[in-house]
Amino acid sequence: MSQTETITTGAGRRTDLDLLRVVVCGVVILAHALLIYAEEPRYHVKSAVPWAVATFGYEAMRIATLAIFFVLAGWSSVGSLRRRTAGRFLRDRFWRVLLPLVAGVLLLGPVIKWIELGQGRDLRVNGFRLVAPPDFGFLEFLPRYLGRLQLLTWSHLWFLAYLLVISVVLLPLQQRLARRLPSARVPGRAMAFLPAAVLGLY
Repeated sequence: MSQTETITTGAGRRTDLDLLRVVVCGVVILAHALLIYAEEPRYHVKSAVPWAVATFGYEAMRIATLAIFFVLAGWSSVGSLRRRTAGRFLRDRFWRVLLPLVAGVLLLGPVIKWIELGQGRDLRVNGFRLVAPPDFGFLEFLPRYLGRLQLLTWSHLWFLAYLLVISVVLLPLQQRLARRLPSARVPGRAMAFLPAAVLGLY
């Protein structure tokens, strides 16, 4: 059996990339657990005493996983455009990305925002601030959340929002890449680590 046959199934599905997605998602969960003890203040639940090991581990995982997720998303988009029209691609993106994003903001967002405010933190569109925890219950908070744009949060679903915008704005570039024949040439190491280096500077 050839190497290609061991990593593809069905209509050319890359099971190795599926496995990479699963591994990276696991790393993201670990990174968010470390974020509780890291020095980064903009999180819903924070330890009173930061831990240097958690800070270093979180930052390293954040840089690596961001680069990998966006590379995988770009690869998937180009592959999708090789099998369907631009209109069908956009409809697919709206159903698979926009709908879960809206559902997450409306169903999960209130709980996350409530926990965040209960910790005395408030991350809004215009910035982060420390606030007094609310002196009212969640059921009273819920209509306020749904009625005030400043309280709405996509929180952990930010990647879906960015992915949707990038998919629409960069559609012409993705179409051009989709029309090119796939290359068997393996890029150099710099192509893999350069995006992570740029994120590291940030």
